[in-house]
Amino acid sequence: MPLAALRISLSTTSRYGVYIQRRNASHNSQGRANKAHQGPGKRLGSRKTGGEYVVPGNILYKQRGTLWFPGENTHRYVEKLTCSNRTDEEQGRDHTIHASQPGYVRYYRDPMKDKRRKYIGVVLDKDDQLPHSPYEAPRRRNLGMLAYEMKEAPRTNVT
Repeated sequence: MPLAALRISLSTTSRYGVYIQRRNASHNSQGRANKAHQGPGKRLGSRKTGGEYVVPGNILYKQRGTLWFPGENTHRYVEKLTCSNRTDEEQGRDHTIHASQPGYVRYYRDPMKDKRRKYIGVVLDKDDQLPHSPYEAPRRRNLGMLAYEMKEAPRTNVT
């Protein structure tokens, strides 16, 4: 058996006839050092399903970019930056959609606004649907008030 077959690493000869030992790397270099894999997931996606009851401030959908757009009674958090002489608003990369009013979640498309956009909205009654037609009867608005059943006052007979 020749001696070259027993060697672990390959040897090469230079143009002067001298043998030079060459060693192979045992670890990946730089970006993927020591076989590091992808980090943990960011837990993006839907937090509330269609028809689920929400209160103001609940997260409806976590996303990067605008896959879903905020519809009725929902909003995106916009960070306000204040400099020395002006105030700027920046969206950043977090386009999380939150509920603005208590109600029920609806996922829908609005062809009157844009055929391709998908919206997430909150309706005040469980039987309502989105989008509301602009030619429909006036919509019910929530003015920060709750509806309570009033008790009847006892009647007194005045003679």
